[in-house]
Parts: sequence; C-alpha cells; structure tokens
Amino acid sequence: MSEAQKYQMQIECGICNHPVNGKYPICCECLIKQLIDNEQYYRCLNESRQYSQKMVVMLEKNEEEIEQEIKNEEEVVKKLEKEINELTEEQKTLEEKKKGITQMKEIEKEIRRRHFMVVNKMNKEIQEIKEVFEQNKPYYIEEVDCWRSVFNTEYDKNGPIINGINVIESFRKKDNKNIKIGFSYILLEINKIAEMIGYHSNQFAIERTAEPVTLINKHEIIRCSDFTTQKEEKRKLEKGLKNILTLVNDMGRHLSIETKNKFKLPFSIEEEEIQKVSIYPDEKLERFGIALKFLMTDIMSIRCYHMLIDN
Repeated sequence: MSEAQKYQMQIECGICNHPVNGKYPICCECLIKQLIDNEQYYRCLNESRQYSQKMVVMLEKNEEEIEQEIKNEEEVVKKLEKEINELTEEQKTLEEKKKGITQMKEIEKEIRRRHFMVVNKMNKEIQEIKEVFEQNKPYYIEEVDCWRSVFNTEYDKNGPIINGINVIESFRKKDNKNIKIGFSYILLEINKIAEMIGYHSNQFAIERTAEPVTLINKHEIIRCSDFTTQKEEKRKLEKGLKNILTLVNDMGRHLSIETKNKFKLPFSIEEEEIQKVSIYPDEKLERFGIALKFLMTDIMSIRCYHMLIDN
C-alpha cells in the first residue's frame, strides 16, 4: 500500500467522524445534510426578515392609530374646556344677577329704614295734603297719610297693592273709587316731591281732555275724577301712567345732576319700555302693574334721599 493510500484511509468526516474516501474532510451524507440545513437557515432568515417587515408596518399603522386617538382625545379635551368656559361664564352671569337681586333687597331695606326716619316729619304735612284733596275731590276721600300709602305699595301675582287697594283687580272689577284714590295719592306725592327738590316742568298733561298738571303749583294737579276704568277712559289712564313714568325719570335725572351723580333711581324705566306699558287689553295688565311697582319705588327713593340730605 502506497503512502497516498494510507493517508487517504486516515481521513475522517469532520462531522460524523466516519472515514472519508477523498481529500475533503466531510462525507456525502453530512454534506447533503449541511446543504439542507443551510437552505432551511436562509429560508428561515428570509421569513424572519419578512416577519420583521410586517411587524414594522404594523407598528407604523398602530402609531398612526395612536396619533389619531390622541388627536381625538385632544378634540374632546378642547370641547370640554369650551363647555367649562361657557359654564364659568354662565356662573358669573348668575352670580351677577344674584348680586343685583341682593343689592335691590338692600336698597329696599335701606328705603324702608329711611322711611321711618322721615315719617314723623311727613305726618306734619297731612293737613296740607288734606287741603289739596278738598280742592280737587269729586267725592269724599278719607284722610290718609299719602306717603304711607306709597310706602305700603306691595306687589303679588295679582298686581300692585296701594294702601290695601289691589290696583289691577280694581281695573278688572271696574272699581273706580279705589283706582281714583290710589292714583290721587301718587299724583299728590309726585307734586310734593317736585316742590321739595325744586323740579320745574313747563306743562304736564295726561290728555287735552284732562286738566293740566303743572307741578310748580300743587293746586293744579289732575283731578282724581279723571282716573276711571270706563272703556273710553282706559287710554287716558294708560297715557297718564306713561307720562308719570317719564316725569319721574326726568325728576330722577334732575336730582342726579343736582347731587353730582350721588343719587340714582333704583328703577329708571327706559322710554321705549314706557311706551310698551298698556292696560288694554286685559292680558297686558301685568306689565302695567310692574311699571306701577317700579314707579312707587322710584318715588320713594327720591323722597327719602332728599329728606335725608336736608337733615
């Protein structure tokens, strides 16, 4: 046996250690197996790459969905913030209204307090008021403190009550006497205040058919007989209240100027609102009643304020 043959016989497979007939240190079976393994490896590697690519696509897609969800959540947050802001503004509005109501209650309380401070002085004027009544009365009117009647004005669901007289119900029942008494009190009080604060009006008339009201002369007030619920007279009374409201507003402005804006009417009804005041037809009596209540409060405020600054 030659040396080459001996060397060839000594070669073994590097994998399975079986003798190999040849110069390569691997047997055919291991070589085939290795080739198969390599193929599987590359196939698995390829599949792994494809899977990785799919995972990347899925992750990118999920990222877009997440971003969209984030945007949606941001929109929801914005809507909630807007609603919160609206609710906050609404709360502020309600608080301002509540504050306004509280202020009005305080004003009413202060007016009542001031009224009792001047009531004694007012009692001294009863005789003078009685004399005015006597010169303007078409029938007998009981002696009543005019200012107390204004002060006792109340307001309920049935309308304003002047000295126990429900004005609106008196309209409905055509109770002329009580209506005349109530409005006589109002006119006398306005006349008294105008004289007190030095207010001058040229000529003030309810209508040409009625006697003029010149507030400089307390004896020229409108006669209480001109206040009636008869159908043909309703417009006269409606116009009368509108004129009275306008006049008291003007008196309030006059006093505001005189006091350098220290005084302000609690209710200063705008001219356009005054024109809406109506007692005919009956369904508009509510607006008439509210205007009358505001008028009472304004008259009372002017009276009390001026009496206090005089004292």
